[in-house]
Amino acid sequence: LRDAVTATKNFAGITGTFSIQPLPRLNLSASLMHQDSDYQANDPLLAVTRRDRFDNLTLGATYLIDRRMSLRGEIAYTDNHSNIPLYAYDRVSGAVKLRYEF
Repeated sequence: LRDAVTATKNFAGITGTFSIQPLPRLNLSASLMHQDSDYQANDPLLAVTRRDRFDNLTLGATYLIDRRMSLRGEIAYTDNHSNIPLYAYDRVSGAVKLRYEF
């Protein structure tokens, strides 16, 4: 049932990313995404044609501890506007990642 609805969706979007290295071991980044999704068929349960507008902003910082290990922190804000309230949401999430390369 879900595949029948998503198969009839037109979408267009744009993503931009910016990164800067102010110090030899520090990298700062920002990413912005916008996507419009227009469904071409009514939602089978609600009998309404769905239209969504999705936005995401992610800010991050990566610190190189040594040549194999890095620590990254990031925060993201996501907002999905929809003409069907069931699919509308906003969210703030954060993450801390420790990476070791073998």
